[in-house]
Amino acid sequence: MPFLPVYKLGPFRILVTFIGVALALIFTIFPFPVTSRDLLRQDVAQQFHLLSKMYSQTQARLNTAGCSNNAAIQRLTRSMGKVSLKCIAAQGRSSDNLMYASWEPNFRYRFPHDIYSELLSSLQRYIVSHLEHDLTIVSMTCTSFKTMPSHDWKESGYKP
Repeated sequence: MPFLPVYKLGPFRILVTFIGVALALIFTIFPFPVTSRDLLRQDVAQQFHLLSKMYSQTQARLNTAGCSNNAAIQRLTRSMGKVSLKCIAAQGRSSDNLMYASWEPNFRYRFPHDIYSELLSSLQRYIVSHLEHDLTIVSMTCTSFKTMPSHDWKESGYKP
């Protein structure tokens, strides 16, 4: 193997280093980077989806409250708890990503930070109030159907 002096080998090593830096720059920036703003949008969409699941599960629990099928009520209660935990986790991620979004530079447009903070606070209020009302309404209907005399609902024409 031939020995090259430093004045001939140095430029080659610097050139190879610059080529490596340029390739790293190309493969990290030009593929579309995922920013905290994108993650925030995904988390807000996930919260709306979870909110719709909470609503449908609440309606299903209200429809099964008059029945004596405790297994279905327990299954719906467990799934409601899972959806609630997912909502709480998405709220935490969203607030973190909203905080991180203020540190990102604005190249293409101005990010609506105030609108997203207002949207997240109203989502949080709505989810908490929905959970409170869900627990209250379902517990009231379950206890009222259990304490209702059996002849009242049969005579009124109600069919579970």
